[in-house]
Amino acid sequence: PIGVVLISGGCALSGAVSSLPAMAAWSGVMGLGHLCFVIGAQSIVARQSAPAEQDRNFGHFTIGASVGQLIGPIAAGALISGESGALGRTSALALLVSAAVCAVALTSLWRIEHRRAPGPRATKRPAKVPVTTILGARGVPAGIFISMAVLSSTDILTAYLPVVGEHRGIAPATVGLLLSLRAAASIACRLAMTPMLRLLGRNALLTTSCLLAGLLCAGMVLPVPVWALAVMLAALGFCL
Repeated sequence: PIGVVLISGGCALSGAVSSLPAMAAWSGVMGLGHLCFVIGAQSIVARQSAPAEQDRNFGHFTIGASVGQLIGPIAAGALISGESGALGRTSALALLVSAAVCAVALTSLWRIEHRRAPGPRATKRPAKVPVTTILGARGVPAGIFISMAVLSSTDILTAYLPVVGEHRGIAPATVGLLLSLRAAASIACRLAMTPMLRLLGRNALLTTSCLLAGLLCAGMVLPVPVWALAVMLAALGFCL
C-alpha cells in the first residue's frame, strides 16, 4: 500500500507542477513507490506459493503487469493530444488520471495476503544469508545484469518512442497503440515460455532473446513506416 500511495502521489504531483526540478523530484517518488510495490508484491507471491507453484504464480503476476502496460498506453494515447500546442496540458491530464486509477487500486490491497499459522516445527527462524553470499552465487550477477539491461531497454522505449513518434509525425494515440502492442507480445511470450524453455533451454533462450532484442532496439531509429514499426515492436516485446 505504501508503494501504491507513492506512485499515485508522484503521478498527481508530476501532472500539477511546472518546473523541471519539481518534476524530477516527483518522478523519483514514483520510482521509489514502484520499487516498494514490486518488492512487496513479489514477496507475497513467493510466500504464498508452494515450490512447485512458484513459476506459474510469478508468471500470472507478470502477465498482470503486462496487461496494465497494454491498457495504460492506449488510455493515455486517447487522452493526449498534440493539437494547438496542447501536448503539455493533455499529458498532465493523463498523469492525473493515472494517479486516480492507482488510488482506486488501494481498495484491493488491504487483505491481499492470507497469513499462514506457523507449523509445530517452525519454532526457530532460519539464519539470514548475507548479501555478499547471494551475490557470489553462480549466475546471480549475470542475472542482475540481464534484468537491468531488459528493464532499462523497456523504460527507454516507453520514454522515447513518443519523442520518435512526434519527430516522424505519428499521432500520440498511435504511439500508445504501438506501446500496447509490445505489451501484448510480452503476454504471448509468457504463455509460450514453458515450451520454449523445453525446446531451447534457459541459457540459449536468454542469449538469443537478448541478442535479438538489442538488434530490434537499434532498429527503432530506422525511418520505417508505421506498420513495420509495429512488427518490430511486437518482436521486441516478445524477446524482452
